Amino acid sequence: MEATAVERFEASRPRLASLAYRLLGSAADAEDAVQDTYLLHVQLVVDRSKLTRKLSSWHLWAAAQLSCPALLQGFGALLQ
Repeated sequence: MEATAVERFEASRPRLASLAYRLLGSAADAEDAVQDTYLLHVQLVVDRSKLTRKLSSWHLWAAAQLSCPALLQGFGALLQ
């Protein structure tokens, strides 16, 4: 049986939180980044045409983008 979108995201949550914490240095900020990544995940599941890579890789990419403001410059299109 295939995992649901929520189950796949939850499976990635520990790695995402770890990455965000290393980039941000704060557990609260890391959790915010993971939450924002989840919101983008939900948008992506609704519009699968935006998915161009493996979902778990996309989760890490999105968390890194959200955790590092300098990287956000090219990320605006997905946030709108």
